[in-house]
Amino acid sequence: MADFTSDGFCLNDNKAGLSQMEGHSKEDIAKILTKNSEGSKFYQNKKQRHQATEQRIAQKKKILEEASPADYNDALRKTDKMLSNLEASRDLSHTIVHVDMDMFYAAVEMRDAPHLKDKPVAVGGNSMLSTSNYVARKFGVRAAQPGFLAKKLCPNLIIVPCNFPKYRAVAAIVRGVFAEYDPNYASASLDEAYLDITEHLKVRADRTEEERTLWRCDCEYWRSLDADWKPSATQETEPTSSENNQETCPECGRVAESIVTGTDAEGAVLELRTKVFRRTALTCSAGIAPNSKLAKICTDRNKPNGQYQLPPNKEAVLEFVKDLPVRKIPGIGATTEETLRALGVQTCSDIHKHRASLALVFSDLSTEYFMRVSLGIGCTTISNDEERKSISNERYALLPSPITV
Repeated sequence: MADFTSDGFCLNDNKAGLSQMEGHSKEDIAKILTKNSEGSKFYQNKKQRHQATEQRIAQKKKILEEASPADYNDALRKTDKMLSNLEASRDLSHTIVHVDMDMFYAAVEMRDAPHLKDKPVAVGGNSMLSTSNYVARKFGVRAAQPGFLAKKLCPNLIIVPCNFPKYRAVAAIVRGVFAEYDPNYASASLDEAYLDITEHLKVRADRTEEERTLWRCDCEYWRSLDADWKPSATQETEPTSSENNQETCPECGRVAESIVTGTDAEGAVLELRTKVFRRTALTCSAGIAPNSKLAKICTDRNKPNGQYQLPPNKEAVLEFVKDLPVRKIPGIGATTEETLRALGVQTCSDIHKHRASLALVFSDLSTEYFMRVSLGIGCTTISNDEERKSISNERYALLPSPITV
């Protein structure tokens, strides 16, 4: 059985910004968090969850030890049939985009208070943090962490209280951009959304280069764009051509930067991200893939302020998921990761290797989910139906994770 003090506070460094820590090692962070949280409700809750997970792991291992060769063969046949049926349902015809605002709450606060830009900042309170900027993440500070513990990791951490009315106002502007590419986009939270741009790309193919050209100058006017932005304002203040065919900013008169975006998915997403920045002065990252699960994973590939596209073919998808750590998969959290690791599963290819064992100790629903993960198969239907207003419902509908550990 694992030692709670060493495993219970092990940092998940799959989050953007946590893989390049400077202040502490993962082991140091675990020790600091353990030492400074002992006796707190947070510590007790975490310890209880860890112990419950260890008990479930022991039960599953016992089931595997007692299983007969016939049991394993039956489980293998069942999972192979699942894989065959799932493969037959693979849909590569959609272009799904996942967009995630970079450290959204913290970024909004830093935008509105520029003196915070190079300092470690988190948003939330002493009881719990909602997010942190990349400077703070280098010290191990992250979301869903009590503020009083984050201060132990980073004594100079500045904690800004949440201001949800402001975040919702900014999110409304960002969603206005999303609607230009997919009117039926689905918001998974205030700072992320899924779009199906398949239809947009058909229309985009006929757009001229002029229609796909964006302009931006680095003067104060462009840097200070905020929630007061209106589409008509951009139309009235686009850079104008001079006699030598250079484009000049209407505010400062300097040569403005032009961006000609392509007609493909990469071009459309670059255009979308540029529009988000122009209207909010905030950056976002995006993933492009044949389904929502893969798109979300792709978003992390070039964070922050970047994008990554996974080619829509079976070979590319299987190669992409093969060596992915299971914790990278949406819907697989710390408890499931710990359970899978105890069963010899650390990557998506391990899921296929140990598929019979997984079928013996997990429900049919959970086993099918794992098989989907191993094949890189996910949801291709994006909708903003009213019944999906709940963030939890949206996450479940887009990224089903019916795992019972």
